[in-house]
Amino acid sequence: MSVAPDESIYVIESSRGTIVHLNANGERLHEYSSRGTGEGRFLAPTDIDASSGLFFSVSDAESGKIERFTKEGAFVESLLLPKLSPGEPSRPIISAFRLDDASSRYGTSEPFRIAETNHNELVILDRSNASVLITDRLHETIRAFDLRPRSGQVVSNNSREMVDPVALAVAEDFILVADAGTSQMLLFDPFGTMLDSWAIESSDLTSIQVLDSAVWIGYPTKLIRTSMDGVTLAIYHFAAKMDLVDFSVSSEGGWFLTPTKLTFFSLEELARLQSEK
Repeated sequence: MSVAPDESIYVIESSRGTIVHLNANGERLHEYSSRGTGEGRFLAPTDIDASSGLFFSVSDAESGKIERFTKEGAFVESLLLPKLSPGEPSRPIISAFRLDDASSRYGTSEPFRIAETNHNELVILDRSNASVLITDRLHETIRAFDLRPRSGQVVSNNSREMVDPVALAVAEDFILVADAGTSQMLLFDPFGTMLDSWAIESSDLTSIQVLDSAVWIGYPTKLIRTSMDGVTLAIYHFAAKMDLVDFSVSSEGGWFLTPTKLTFFSLEELARLQSEK
């Protein structure tokens, strides 16, 4: 799911390959796209980002594509993403206008998670190659993040590799990636260079978000809020049957998505779920 600047909500219904658009009260407004292989259709949509307020982008892991739409659901472009490893040169992205029988000679990635920066770049987790990819502002080329720390910089708990990136968050000055394979949170600058890392609880981690200089980490039955260096600030426990898939928190509260329901919790309701650290 993704909450747009106008507070409307975009949710993936994976079983039908559709995007559901709801208003700020959670009432259904529109449905977009459907399952298929053509432009603007999905085989296995895995993530959505509507943070720009003008467009929303959907990662389709099975087809290796990113599908982009206007905020009203009009199809804009399909981007076929090549595989890339850290240290490899940038490669071109095959656009929607060349998708007939198109294939990348480099092989295609598996875009699992997606987020858009303030400069219109797309940041993508490629699970098949355990890498983090970023496009240019026009989405014509793509490169992989450098997993080496800056020269002379000490990075704690750094394994110098990524094994299983599962969650992604973008803020104004940095990019966070949760890697379940190494149980680390990785901090990158906007150019894709690793700045730091710290240990996290990675089992069953579903999603992450940055709000007010804190990192919120979602699990099926709880939410953990930490500082930017991994110190736990608060833990919020849900009922065992919650089965949280995704969430979005703000200064007003938060939307919480399960496989069958989207629920809003006010700050007061969240406070009642908080336990001692």
